[in-house]
Amino acid sequence: MNRQHTPEMGHFAESDWEQLQRTYFPLSRYNLNPGTLGTPSRTIHNTVQEQIHGVKGYPLGLYQAGREALKQSRALAHKIWPTTTHDLAIGPPMTTAANVWTHAFSSHWHSKSSIKVLSTHHEHYGCLSSFANHPRYEIAYLTEAEIQSEAAFCKRVQQEAPDLAIFSHITYNCGDVFPVGAWDAILQTHQPNCVIVLDIAHSI
Repeated sequence: MNRQHTPEMGHFAESDWEQLQRTYFPLSRYNLNPGTLGTPSRTIHNTVQEQIHGVKGYPLGLYQAGREALKQSRALAHKIWPTTTHDLAIGPPMTTAANVWTHAFSSHWHSKSSIKVLSTHHEHYGCLSSFANHPRYEIAYLTEAEIQSEAAFCKRVQQEAPDLAIFSHITYNCGDVFPVGAWDAILQTHQPNCVIVLDIAHSI
């Protein structure tokens, strides 16, 4: 938003954003990236402080409050995304979850010297980096031609025989919509034991 000049007052009036910043974000630096939850406003910060004030010195109380908050969040999530075919879970941030999955899958395929992963160059760094930096994983990236053609995708699946496939439904970097339903059907047919991880954060 821009400042608006008011000649009768002889100065620039404060913009809406400046008013918002002064009232709710009185900081020299702030983060508006929702992927990292961002910088909470003064109102949210004060509310959180009030809620935890009574249990700051009571660890068991903090655990209890956390469990209750998780229960309420799950109930709200089920109301927003009702489903009878899936179990909806609320977990840690994606990077943390991917780190956990990396070690869990490594243990699951403990007898394999190399775990094959099929993915694309369009995946979010936090999702794929732990696999890319782990010595037991070998990542094969689909070409743009294989992304565009189901026949080419099928041929690559047969060639790689992946243990794990990691795809975004809608990419974070350019908003492309991948045909993950068709990819799932191909993997189920030609590599039925492959574990498929779909990132649908941008779909929601």
